[in-house]
Amino acid sequence: MLTMTSRRRAFTLTEMLFVLVVFGLVAGATMRIIVRQQKFYASTSDLIAMRNSLRDLGEAIPLDLRRISSVGGDIYAMSDSSVDFRLATGISVICSIGALRTTVVVPPPTLSSRTALTTWISAPTTGDTAFVYDEGAAGGVNDDTWDKVAVTAALSVGSCPTTSGYTANATEAAAAQTVTFGTALNANVVVGALIRFFRRAK
Repeated sequence: MLTMTSRRRAFTLTEMLFVLVVFGLVAGATMRIIVRQQKFYASTSDLIAMRNSLRDLGEAIPLDLRRISSVGGDIYAMSDSSVDFRLATGISVICSIGALRTTVVVPPPTLSSRTALTTWISAPTTGDTAFVYDEGAAGGVNDDTWDKVAVTAALSVGSCPTTSGYTANATEAAAAQTVTFGTALNANVVVGALIRFFRRAK
């Protein structure tokens, strides 16, 4: 009785080398494609970031930078990539002045008459600057100035009574806010004077 043993054929060294070379070529081509894709996505991301910056700048120029004055000290610092400047954040009128003249109460931003006397882009807080209208001692406008004072605390609760003419009811009067300054206001700053608020921006 004859028994036949089947011989299993193995890979030759030449075949294995050929397969390894083919795999190496495929892997190299794949890596080149991946590297190119990464460079493409990185450059695309940089382009999108640059366009976003240009869009932000395009919005800032007509709104924020148009009102600043280099002579008036509104520009703190400039470089080829940024501008540090004084950004207007709000405007209001003085409803009442504290006894020490370091605090003022301003009407609330929302009034039933819909005539806003107080408007915030961002409510004033510590570190902000305020320019308060000073009528001067004389009756004319020749000695009128804008007095610069530092805001030294966040807004707190205040009361602007209806007798001031700026609020129409008790709810509005109780919604008024107090602004605190680091120095006392000049004696010529009176109730009804305008206040403009600013913050350092970049």
